[in-house]
Order: sequence, then structure tokens, then C-alpha cells
Amino acid sequence: MAVLKQNGDMIPFLKQKDYIMVNNNLGGGSFGKTVLLQDPFIDELFVAKKYEPEYPEIREQFYKNFLDEIKILYKLNHRNVVRIYNYYAYKENFTGYILMEYIDGSNIGDFIEHYFEPLENVTLDDIFVQLIDAFCYIEAHGIIHRDIREGNILIDKSGTVKVIDFGIGKIAAKAEDGATDSLMGEINREMSDTLPQEYYDGIYTSLTDMFYLAELLNRLIGKAKYCDWTDFSYKDILDKMMEKRPENRFESFAAIHEAIGKHDFL
Repeated sequence: MAVLKQNGDMIPFLKQKDYIMVNNNLGGGSFGKTVLLQDPFIDELFVAKKYEPEYPEIREQFYKNFLDEIKILYKLNHRNVVRIYNYYAYKENFTGYILMEYIDGSNIGDFIEHYFEPLENVTLDDIFVQLIDAFCYIEAHGIIHRDIREGNILIDKSGTVKVIDFGIGKIAAKAEDGATDSLMGEINREMSDTLPQEYYDGIYTSLTDMFYLAELLNRLIGKAKYCDWTDFSYKDILDKMMEKRPENRFESFAAIHEAIGKHDFL
């Protein structure tokens, strides 16, 4: 006789889910790699990000970052942010997988490098507006991305922007112990030609995301092969986003969104 489960009881799912390996190396880094899988039942492709640090001695130390990424992604549901569909966490081995949407396209660096407006189905202006929409949403949920670079912004074949990889993202919260961010050297781009004031102050906020997003776009458009600033309408907004001192930038991504609206109206 089946036992009726009560509210608060754990419900075990015993059916194992199997996938077909399509590409066993989409890329990766020192904390694991990503692979492309196919669900044989619904015939859809998914990206699986595996947490498996290169050095076993740090596997337990950074396992919480992997779990934090799962929690962050599950909070987000936006057209321009990668969707997570499932996760598998194995605490006993300090490893796991995140199953997310497959984005068929290229990273923003490759896209802008070869961008030629007459042949594209999306403009640089639209790419910028989509990015601001994404970061408005991220900011409104109290999340800081902290790792804005070419490989973490994808553009699919229909011209839709997707922000990915929140592996070192954080829920915005003020540190109480005054501890220095252990990832400061990496995320604040120590070797960059252009550094924000936050680098010297040892902090990282949503306004730092703003700076690095502008710095990325400024650098990519500036060195593109087939386009230049005549193909982009928001250089004045970009310049303000990239001010070295945070108090000279926009006060939020929402303020940038408002500035875009006024800019287009004028």
C-alpha cells in the first residue's frame, strides 16, 4: 500500500536521465569544461557545464561557487540571459553539472570583428540596447556579473544577445568583515590598459560591471575590420559608462536605459 506523502516530505526521483554526447569539448577553463548534449526524447540540444577543477586540491574550496552559480541562474528568466534547465550536484565528490540552453551563434568579439552592417540582420545599436536590457534585469535582481569579457556574451544567429557564465557572479551584498575580494586581480583586469577607480579601491559593484561592459564594446568597435563609430549611435553614452570614477558614470543600468530613450527621442 502506497504511503501518502505529507507536506515537507522529500520526493525522490529514481529515473536516471540519459543524454547523447554531441560535442565533448565546447571549451572550458581551470574549473571545468562545457559539452554539448542531445536529449534523445525531445530531440533538443543542451549545453552541460561540468564543475571539475584542474587541480583536485581546490575542488572542495570552490564547490560553493558552483552552487552559487546555480542559485543565481535560477533567479533569472530574461530573453538576453542564458536559461538554466536543470542541475546535478554531487557534494560527496564536489562535482556537478549545470544543464542550460544551447546558443547557436558566436561570441561578441568575433561578431563585431566581422560585423558588416549591410549583410547583418541586427545593428550594433540593437546589440547595445539588448545588453543594457539584460544588465538592467540582472541589476534589478541584485546580481553582479563580475566577469564581462568576449566569451561571456554570445549573439545567436537571429541577432539575440545572451549573457552567460555567472561562475564568479555574486548577489550584491556589502562585505561586513572588510575582507579583500580574493578574485580582485582577475576580475578587475590587472593587465588592462584602462582601469576603473574600483581596481585601486579593491571593490567591485554593479557600476564596475557598467565600466567593463563599456570598455569591452569600446575596444571591440574601435578595432573592428568592417565597421566604425558611424555604425553606432550611443558613443556619448558609452563614454559616460566608461568614466574611471564611478560617481561620474550613470547611477545605474536603469538610468542608461532612460538615457537611451531620451537619446532616440531627440
